[in-house]
Amino acid sequence: MKNSYKVQILVKANSDRVPYKNTKKFHNTSLLEIAIQKSLNIFSESDVYLNTNCKQSQKIATQYGINVYKRDDSLCDNDTTLDSIIYNFISNVTCENVILVNTVTPLVESSVLLEMLKSYEKNENLISYLTGNKYKLHAFCAGKSVNFKNEGPIPATQDIEPIWISNWAYGIWNAKKFKTHYEVQEGRAVFCNEIQFFETNPLDAIKVSDQQDFILAEQEYIKRISQV
Repeated sequence: MKNSYKVQILVKANSDRVPYKNTKKFHNTSLLEIAIQKSLNIFSESDVYLNTNCKQSQKIATQYGINVYKRDDSLCDNDTTLDSIIYNFISNVTCENVILVNTVTPLVESSVLLEMLKSYEKNENLISYLTGNKYKLHAFCAGKSVNFKNEGPIPATQDIEPIWISNWAYGIWNAKKFKTHYEVQEGRAVFCNEIQFFETNPLDAIKVSDQQDFILAEQEYIKRISQV
């Protein structure tokens, strides 16, 4: 790779919807360990950081030999934005580009990140690059149509604009440009105007947000590793 990167894995001490989801048993491992292993498939221990206020997570990080970035508790409440967490990290850790490897998407392999990095390095104008899934379906939000005019006969699926859904498996940002956006746009940088998506397999896109997600992701994870 021609660019340099720092990887950060984000973990809070607790999760409201799935208590201790990142460190609790997930088959014979944990969501945090899966994220660490995916990171180490590409990067050395010195380039991988656990960004956390969780002591149990810090113990796991130490076992794998990666860095621990101790996040202040003020950046661990439910009102803290991802923009602020990344800004705090890149303000204190020297890096050219920063990568988010998310714990909550255990089914998206490290090979996806590797291909995403190759794509990122081909486009020097990229500022915000996220994994996502593209759907050419009739979408609604708060009862209002999103990607078509809900007037007259329903438009054919092939005639409507696709929508992108971020699945949050991976994100890549240019650190310098991220900081500029954050400071100029009053805390907005993750979803900057130049955001682009790297498409992933929708069958991998289970995001662990609640207990049902955790169970579904674990079942699919077990099924997949049993087939290897």
